[in-house]
Amino acid sequence: MIAFVLLLLPSSGAATAQEAPAIAPAAEIVRRLQSAAEPAAAEALLDELLADHRDAPELGRAALLVGRRQISLAGERFLRAVAATAGDESARGFATWSLAQLLLEFEETLAFLADPELDRGVRDSFIARRGKELVDELARRGRPALREEAEALLQNVIDDHYFLDWRKTGYLGAAADAQLFELQRLQIGMVAPEIEGEDEDGVPFKLTDYRGKIVALDFWGFWCPICVRNLPEERAMVARHKDDPVALVGVNSDPKARLTEAARRDRIAWRSFFDGGDAYGPIARQWNVASWPTIYVLDEEGVIHLKTEDAGEVSRKVEELLAARKAREAKEGAASRSGRP
Repeated sequence: MIAFVLLLLPSSGAATAQEAPAIAPAAEIVRRLQSAAEPAAAEALLDELLADHRDAPELGRAALLVGRRQISLAGERFLRAVAATAGDESARGFATWSLAQLLLEFEETLAFLADPELDRGVRDSFIARRGKELVDELARRGRPALREEAEALLQNVIDDHYFLDWRKTGYLGAAADAQLFELQRLQIGMVAPEIEGEDEDGVPFKLTDYRGKIVALDFWGFWCPICVRNLPEERAMVARHKDDPVALVGVNSDPKARLTEAARRDRIAWRSFFDGGDAYGPIARQWNVASWPTIYVLDEEGVIHLKTEDAGEVSRKVEELLAARKAREAKEGAASRSGRP
């Protein structure tokens, strides 16, 4: 009887041969994805996550990595799969957000390549880095379709995934709301939305109080090195145009006491909205300000002509708009004097 039982037991070698390969934990695959240098290696790791960990919350972290680093059709396929079929709600939400970011990056790719002044060598090098297959596919879709789908995805985040934790804005839905506001209200050629608030002295004012003037709207703070570096150029611009219809208006993120003291020390002669003493104040959040400074230049009708962080670029755009206004006024004056309509 004992001999019979022994004959039925497999040898240790046979047992090893029949064992399935060990499945790597999702967290380990995500760590490897974070350091993957080659696109093919990253794509293999994404396939492994989908095959073995479709319900794991770590898919959300992977989706955020892909949205920032895998600017590729493979990255897009992964994000679409996670957004549609992941078992974890947070993973679906972060994949939806990341897919929106990726599509906007795709749109920026087409915008960059459409620049008529783009150097041919730079263009060819850029296409080589991105991949001709990707560029051809994006050209087939076109910028409007990419933007439209990205906006729809952001709205989906707001509707279905609003309360996912997200950095200092608190919720992912709030970040999506701000980005959608920027896409739909803060593009070149659009009339800038109203801002109502108070200065550091508590005196209320509005952005439209400056309608009729060319306005540089500067999101800034004394804590921001580039903002401080911009101050001499901004002071010079204000002095140059003291008799012109030009205004510099700030949205400041410093505590009130610091703003008042530093403004006197640094000769800040222009008015700023007080934005709660925080870089993530309500005005900055609504305008989706993600880097400091952010400066918009508006014409006399409030139409946005420039978004930049460079005070020198702001000065040049103000000069351009002011020259165009003076030329237009001179032409209208000449026509009026001659009696022509």
